[in-house]
Amino acid sequence: MRKYDVIIIGAGPGGLKCAEVLGKNNKKVLLLEKNFAIGPKICAGGLTRKAFKYLRVPDQLIEKRFQGIIFQSLKQRTRLEFGEDFAYTIEREKLGQWQFNKLKSLKSVDIETGTEVVKISDEHIVTGSNEKIYFEKLVGADGSNSILRKHLKISSKLVGIAFHYLVPIEQCKDLSEIEVHFDSKLFSAWYSWIFPHRDYVSIGY
Repeated sequence: MRKYDVIIIGAGPGGLKCAEVLGKNNKKVLLLEKNFAIGPKICAGGLTRKAFKYLRVPDQLIEKRFQGIIFQSLKQRTRLEFGEDFAYTIEREKLGQWQFNKLKSLKSVDIETGTEVVKISDEHIVTGSNEKIYFEKLVGADGSNSILRKHLKISSKLVGIAFHYLVPIEQCKDLSEIEVHFDSKLFSAWYSWIFPHRDYVSIGY
């Protein structure tokens, strides 16, 4: 029988950081990721200055830096200027792999990929291979469709679908800043985005 101080479901940036903090404080941690690879994600790839400093992301992972952001509506176009780096674009996969590699030196943290949690009780989880693993505490870092959220009967009041295109930078040379576009006829109460990276531009909704 396996038992941990903390089981974390989901190895996105939040789950990885949680495992790092707990592991450095000598907690016995199991980090579970249902996908076989850590890092890839449909994501605009932007980090705010606050998140960048909190995660202590190394400069070599930065693709582009931004001191402002453009907001576009049907009536006007406005650029907010912050006078210093406000946001950064990174490759989500590289961020995940960097965070993952930091955990390898923590002996109290076990990481398992390709392991989906299919059932939760008050004292253990059940994986897709029908293994029971016991815990003292359980952390749900598995996104908007969280199995822990369902177990706790916390309803999702609003669910949105996002998609994006990665357009080669050569085709988007005039897109050099982060832009957020609002158009209720196209996006209802939501928005579309433009996030320039080093080799491509993420354009999505």
